[in-house]
Amino acid sequence: MKKTILAIALAVTSGVAAPALAADLNFDEASVPGEVRVCELDAETGVEECQTRAYLSQLEALNAMRATTDAVTAKVAADEEVTAAVFENSEAKAALQLLLLDIDATDSDIEQAEALVDTTASALAAKSAAAASAAEVYEEALAVSSGYAAAEFDAVRALHEAQSALTAAQENVTAAETAKSLAAAEALIGEKAVSSAQAALDAASANYIAATEAAAGDEGDDVLLANKLDAANAYLEASSELEVVEAEYAEAFLNKQQAELAVAAATEALGAAQASELAVRGDVFDSLESWEDNLDSNIASAEKKLADAKAVRDSALLDVAAKQTDAGAVESDLALAEAAAEAASASLEEAEIARDEAEAVLLALGSDASDAEILAATVSLDAARTAAATALVISSEADVAVTVLTAELVVAENRVAAAQTVADAAGIVVTSKNADLLSVTAEREVHAAYIGNELNPANNLMDALISTDDHAQAVVTAISDTYEFTVTNAEGIAVNTTGIATNKADIAVNTTGIATNKADIAVNTTGIATNKADIAVNTTGIATNKADIALNTAGVARLTEGLDILRSGVAASLATNAMPMAPGDGWGFALGTGYFDGESAVAAGLSYRATKYNFKFSVGSSGGETTASAGMAWDL
Repeated sequence: MKKTILAIALAVTSGVAAPALAADLNFDEASVPGEVRVCELDAETGVEECQTRAYLSQLEALNAMRATTDAVTAKVAADEEVTAAVFENSEAKAALQLLLLDIDATDSDIEQAEALVDTTASALAAKSAAAASAAEVYEEALAVSSGYAAAEFDAVRALHEAQSALTAAQENVTAAETAKSLAAAEALIGEKAVSSAQAALDAASANYIAATEAAAGDEGDDVLLANKLDAANAYLEASSELEVVEAEYAEAFLNKQQAELAVAAATEALGAAQASELAVRGDVFDSLESWEDNLDSNIASAEKKLADAKAVRDSALLDVAAKQTDAGAVESDLALAEAAAEAASASLEEAEIARDEAEAVLLALGSDASDAEILAATVSLDAARTAAATALVISSEADVAVTVLTAELVVAENRVAAAQTVADAAGIVVTSKNADLLSVTAEREVHAAYIGNELNPANNLMDALISTDDHAQAVVTAISDTYEFTVTNAEGIAVNTTGIATNKADIAVNTTGIATNKADIAVNTTGIATNKADIAVNTTGIATNKADIALNTAGVARLTEGLDILRSGVAASLATNAMPMAPGDGWGFALGTGYFDGESAVAAGLSYRATKYNFKFSVGSSGGETTASAGMAWDL
């Protein structure tokens, strides 16, 4: 398989600068262009010769998915074998039961049946264990393959599905061709039988024609007539036999036609599956060729490996905790055993003291001791010796238990240490995988500024470096683009420099104006403070004046009212004064009017004139005011 490794180096055929240029343009193997490979896809092995991190991630995902499919197949097969083994064992047991019920069964027959039961039981156990192992392999494979769920693995997942579909299509073609071969063989037998029956019918037909022609030449010949009848019966039998043979092999002929159609359909489906698989392979090729997808695949793969490492670490930590729990249980049992051993040792010591005392009592008996005393001392000694022996056994067993538990504690502690070592190692792996993830993420961030940006020469240069062999032209194009951007930037910088100078002058003017404004603001601030004090004084004076004006207004109002009354009174007095006395003696009536300062008045009254005195009474009105007067005069 052809494999082009993208190591960037200009191939300069002449000039001393060639090695320098080539060295300058070489990328490190860990860099993006150093990792990406352009591979041809082999129909059998795919792209397995490509050696990029992204490819390896895709290959891991593909192999994991294939392993899961294989594990499923193995699990199903193992389960089917268990089912068959259960059936065989059940049959063997049933046969053994029948032999046991058969009075004619020999011991040899029963032994053979029992041996068959044992054999099938062993086979069942072995196949059950194999099925359990297959199930475990399937669960492990499923756990691994399910981790490749990131979108970056869609292409390889589709390839796996396409390959599975292609395999199924190939199997369908094989099965259809096998069925076609079987149907063709059966149809061939039928064709030969039909051909034989047709030949017999043709011969019978020729005989009948010949016999008919012979009988026609001599119609009165009974022998010829009998021959004609026999030939007719033979023809009918041959015709019936042909129908029977055709009916017998009609299904075989139909099966052959259906098998041929099935082969054609399976072949067509196989072609479609091959085309689909080839197209999906192209997608995988595009994915592996794209340096952008490689960056994403690297991250997805690193995340998957980190997650796997964390799962292993967490499992190891759980194992450490379990081992610590076991060690704690053993330590607790050991403490109880040691306490029991101490109690047993104390009991043994007490029993031995009691035995020694019983021996001393027996030895202390004199020759004059009675048989009853000797018997009682002997019984006590025997009981003490039995108790001491029992206490010794209990103490020994307790010591053995302490020894065993001490050993178990050492083993448990060693297991804890071993599990902790595994957990520590798993933690180191997690740290390493996390560092890998940070590394590929940082690598992705390095290119984040220009990835996918067609206006950025860096993006275009990277695409050209990876997808083409004309690296020199790619570099020149990128430099040309950069030069154009530089020229544009230089022009913009010149414009910006002029603008900055103008802004600087304007800023100086503004600074002077700001300083002037600052001084004016200070003067205004002082004036405002003075005005504020004066306004406060004026406010107080205005408030005082307002109160005084209110008082004056009320006084003026009262004086105005009094002046009106005064003017009315003066006018009324003038009107009253203007009334003359009536002429002659006796009573009289008089009217008068008066005017003063805009007020008019009318007065009326009665008078009485006599020789010795005069009397006068009057009433006046002016402006709503009423006046009255009376007077009397005497002659003295």
